[in-house]
Amino acid sequence: VEVAGNVIAIEGVSGRFSSVQRVKGFKNVIDRFPNICIKGGYPGDWTYTKAFDVAENILKEYPEDKVYTIWAACNDMAFGVVDVLEKNGRLNQRAHPHAPGIAVITNDGTPKSLRLIEEGRIVAEVWHGFPEWGWHGIEFAVKALHGVEIPNSHDIGPRIEFSGNIRQFFPNPKLAEIHWKE
Repeated sequence: VEVAGNVIAIEGVSGRFSSVQRVKGFKNVIDRFPNICIKGGYPGDWTYTKAFDVAENILKEYPEDKVYTIWAACNDMAFGVVDVLEKNGRLNQRAHPHAPGIAVITNDGTPKSLRLIEEGRIVAEVWHGFPEWGWHGIEFAVKALHGVEIPNSHDIGPRIEFSGNIRQFFPNPKLAEIHWKE
C-alpha cells in the first residue's frame, strides 16, 4: 500500500520546546514517506478553542480533496479538530486515503482520546505512557528508598494506539511487571 497524501500540522505554542520537539518527531517520520506532503503548519496553542478555530480556517483554505489528514500535537487540540470536521461532515472515520473526509491523528493517550479512537473519530495517536510515568516513578522511588540503584533515565516506550490495539491501553493499560522482591 502506498502511503501518500497531504497533511496539515497543528502544533502547540509556536517556538516553545515541547511544541518544537513534537513537530520535529512528526516530521522525522513523515520525511520517510516522499509521497506525503505537509501542506501547512499552524499554532494551536495546546487548546481546544484555538485548534477549533484553526480547523475551521483549514476547511475554508483547502478544498475537500486537498487535505487527507490533520495531525494535532496534543489530543485537546485534536478534540477541537474532530468537532469541526464532524460539524462540517468532513471527518474520515475509516482511515483510508480514498475515503471522503479528513482523518485525525494526535499524541498523548487519555481516556477521552482513547474512546474517540475506539469510536473511529480519531484514527491513531502516539501513546506517551502517562500511566507508566506513575508506575515506574513509584518503582524507582521505592528502590531508591531501599538503596537500590536506579537508572538516570527510563524509556517508557511510546507506541501507536489505533483501533486494532486499543485494549493494550484502555481501559486498563498493560504495564510492565515490577519485581518488588528485588
